[in-house]
Amino acid sequence: MNKILPPEKLRELSVTERMELIEDVWASLSDKPEAVVVPDWHQQLLDERIAAHERDPGAAKPWDDVKADILDTLRK
Repeated sequence: MNKILPPEKLRELSVTERMELIEDVWASLSDKPEAVVVPDWHQQLLDERIAAHERDPGAAKPWDDVKADILDTLRK
């Protein structure tokens, strides 16, 4: 359990404050990227996706299209 900011204190923060905290924690991981352990199943999934892309690079969608699709879905 997190002893610095226990769950009951986290719940006292606004949603915006909690999101900012998450962003800060996430950004802090880049300080020591070698300390971040990538699980084997993550690496396997990445390898599979790279191989699929190499087999059929034309199947990929441009980021702008993907982002637009996501935003459209969120608006519904």
